[in-house]
Amino acid sequence: MNGSAFTVVRTARSEAEAERVVEALLSAGFHPADLDASSHYSFAEEEAAFPVEVPAGEADAARAFLKTHVDPESEA
Repeated sequence: MNGSAFTVVRTARSEAEAERVVEALLSAGFHPADLDASSHYSFAEEEAAFPVEVPAGEADAARAFLKTHVDPESEA
């Protein structure tokens, strides 16, 4: 994308959780980065983390949407 910066709006604990967040954002009209293109990381003896990113201009609205529509504890 031409100079379009992305911002992390949620860090999921699993790929499945990240996929649910991305699907919710897409259905609400946001433009999250493809998970395959996003970096994920893990530390020794800790679970992997999957950052979900959207264009910087959508970040505040995406965070507000996620607070009210996507339960961060939905994956136990």
